[in-house]
Amino acid sequence: MHGTERVDFETLLKRSDAISLHAPLTEETHGIFNRDAFAHMKRGVIFVNTARGRLVDEEALLWALEEGIVAAAGLDVFQNEPHPDPRLVQHPNVIATPHWAWYSEEAMWALRRRAAEQVVQVLKGEHPPHALNWEAIHGVKDGGVAIAP
Repeated sequence: MHGTERVDFETLLKRSDAISLHAPLTEETHGIFNRDAFAHMKRGVIFVNTARGRLVDEEALLWALEEGIVAAAGLDVFQNEPHPDPRLVQHPNVIATPHWAWYSEEAMWALRRRAAEQVVQVLKGEHPPHALNWEAIHGVKDGGVAIAP
């Protein structure tokens, strides 16, 4: 369809001028872009990861950048967020952004609205559905929330 062809992973690596990752992180995909994968890539490839940081072995990516296999990388996600490896962030052939890929204007308004709704829920003594640290909240007394130190 439209000049595309289904190929296996190794063929994809050998033929691609640019590789952009859009895959979930699973047992099968964790670290799939390792030194072996980079070694099979076409020399001078452009590599972009806006999917999940742990799809990429960052030591292998640094190696591929230094070897000239990867000519340039665009990274929006990292293995160790929010503290990415400074060697990648400061590399002259890397453009790094702080996990902005999903931030559209509409997404930001939805995020703000959801956060405000959850603050109201907590103040009412309700359990907000998206609380990441609910275990830190001990209970509700007279409309207030007791937070663990």
